[in-house]
Amino acid sequence: MTGFRITVDVGGTFSDVAITDAGGRLWIAKAATTRTRASTAIVSAIGVIGAEIDLTVSEVLASTDVFVYRTTRVTNAILERQTARTSTTTP
Repeated sequence: MTGFRITVDVGGTFSDVAITDAGGRLWIAKAATTRTRASTAIVSAIGVIGAEIDLTVSEVLASTDVFVYRTTRVTNAILERQTARTSTTTP
């Protein structure tokens, strides 16, 4: 089985993964995002889907033609005023 397309959206609380195959089948999974390592949630969600289609995470990734990554973490940090201070204003 080849031709997976994986789309990942890493958010501040959850990461969503959608996988489609060449036949148009769609699988969706969600995992809690860890602040220190976004890949943990991505691997976890791919693992959930992999279990549904009887493949390991490595097998899913090896059969992937397209991997799209996007995140809202920076936007969320700005909105929540959680960014690092980068400059100061002098009077």
